Amino acid sequence: MDQNQRELIKTMQLFTVYLTPFAIMLVTMGIFFGKIETFLSIIISVLLLVTTIFNLGTLYYVKKEPKKIYLVQRIRLGINYTFNIAFVYLMTPFWTPIWLVFLLSMVPLSLIESRQNTLMHTSIMSLVLLTVYYMHGMLQGVHLGEFIVYVVFLNMISVFVNQLIELHQ
Repeated sequence: MDQNQRELIKTMQLFTVYLTPFAIMLVTMGIFFGKIETFLSIIISVLLLVTTIFNLGTLYYVKKEPKKIYLVQRIRLGINYTFNIAFVYLMTPFWTPIWLVFLLSMVPLSLIESRQNTLMHTSIMSLVLLTVYYMHGMLQGVHLGEFIVYVVFLNMISVFVNQLIELHQ
């Protein structure tokens, strides 16, 4: 295992240790405090279980197969995008803080991508969030203000992290 692979695995481990528990807490709080219907709560709980097992499993896998870190990193990012979009779509009407799962995807991406790619990904997530708010009839009043703040923060923090990494390389 080379030094770069070792650093990437350590980074993945840090994200798994810190961000995965936050995502679990975020979704769980939404289920309990968002007054989500029972059937939908079960679906969300199953999605949470699957994504948690997946994230823990990928970390275990790359520790055994460090040469596959680059491929696993991309697959993990794509799977987490997909699950996070599902969480945001299903939970936003009941629990608006769920948008933070997008931030949890953008921070790791900001560490490995260029500023241009980071902005492209945050723009995609912003459009997804816009679509979700539109589909749920939430682009008015306080929800419109929330949406604007979320999108600006998502883009700013992602570029900030990206620039910090570039500064220290």
